[in-house]
Amino acid sequence: MNNTKGAYSSSGSDLHPRYPQSGSLFDALPLGIVYQNLRGQIISANPAAEKILGLSLDQMRGVTSIDPHWQSIHEDGSPFPGSDHPSMVTLRTGNPVLQTVMGVFNPTRQNINWININSIPIKDEADNAITGVYSIFEDISELKAPS
Repeated sequence: MNNTKGAYSSSGSDLHPRYPQSGSLFDALPLGIVYQNLRGQIISANPAAEKILGLSLDQMRGVTSIDPHWQSIHEDGSPFPGSDHPSMVTLRTGNPVLQTVMGVFNPTRQNINWININSIPIKDEADNAITGVYSIFEDISELKAPS
């Protein structure tokens, strides 16, 4: 089934034909899902991503992982540079990056949310070239809370 109504096209634009549409499972999942184009810019995010990251889609759209406002950290508290974020590594290498834990500042809650991220490359079916990346993540803050 190839329903591309409102979807992105891989032919030179930021949109992708396999991009999930509003009103679908994409909106209902408790997991955050972010779609970034080949330049690493956020194109879309589901409601769970907005809640987990504390930003609306309008605030995220066009931002890359390299943007310092994410204030990301490793589990040991050291800075997590944007160039090392799973989505950026996937865009650079073409390989998925799985089970990466990262702390991200949530401006709505004014604290760090801990997330477990998987990034999956999106490839053009014709030539297998990377066209973007999906990042799927869950909020694991409760697991990281002090006992």
